[in-house]
Amino acid sequence: MPFTLVGVEADRHMFAAMKAHFTENGLDPADHWLLNVAVSSSNAPVPFTVSPVRTGTNFAMHHADLCSMVVDAIVKHDRAAQAVRNLVFDGTTGVSFQFGEVPADIEMVSTMTVADVVSPLGPVDYLEIDMQSSELTALPPAIDLLSRRVRRIHLGTHSPSIHAAMRSLFEREWEVEIDLAPATTYLTRRGSFTSSDGVLGLVNRCLAR
Repeated sequence: MPFTLVGVEADRHMFAAMKAHFTENGLDPADHWLLNVAVSSSNAPVPFTVSPVRTGTNFAMHHADLCSMVVDAIVKHDRAAQAVRNLVFDGTTGVSFQFGEVPADIEMVSTMTVADVVSPLGPVDYLEIDMQSSELTALPPAIDLLSRRVRRIHLGTHSPSIHAAMRSLFEREWEVEIDLAPATTYLTRRGSFTSSDGVLGLVNRCLAR
């Protein structure tokens, strides 16, 4: 059966790993659509945490308070001149944050909207979304397009409030097959587990059947 895979990853290290993963599994990246960008509500570049270590904590800094943290760190350490040079020549800020023992650099990355990614495609059978809290920024502007084009969505959510907002966004026209809130303990026939991220399994009532 012919198929096309689309992968979107903003961290350049993880993007290279994604391409390698395709190749190792017998898939030519040139036959699919792999995008080294972040997903946002617009096409404005955003600061993004980048690390060669796979932490799973990379995220886009969409909000002013997070962007202000980067600016304050540059000013505090008197690195404004070097930061401007870094940004102009290679898109980096020279600022790092620590995730446990792992440092992550803050770089400016290009962005695409959900509509930019989905619009060139025909019907999409399955969409896996794990955007480290960017779902709250990127998905609401695209809900009508998703409802017209996508059959199923597996969505990771990254706080109780985001989980509730995403469920509210989709449940008007989508069937919620899986609803696991973040940081919640669940009892199953095979024992109990506590979720980290939340999960919403969503089925488009108009397209999936």
